[in-house]
Amino acid sequence: MDPREKAKMLAYVLLNEFNAKQVNIAKVLNVSEPTISLWLKEMRFRAEIHSLKQELAEVRRIAQDLQEQGLIEHRQTFGVLQ
Repeated sequence: MDPREKAKMLAYVLLNEFNAKQVNIAKVLNVSEPTISLWLKEMRFRAEIHSLKQELAEVRRIAQDLQEQGLIEHRQTFGVLQ
């Protein structure tokens, strides 16, 4: 893992799981407080995206089951616009 990515994740864990203050996280990681703020914002977005991907995977399985049961049709789509 890239050291910068590891630092971002560490900042996220320190704040959310250890209730560390951003100022202390910045000191430990030797970066500015605004950098920590940006990293935390990015990590929150990434966590939301990951969560959304998991939720979508779950409902895709449900949709696939519905199709396999014949309750939903699967329409063919074509990549060419007319």
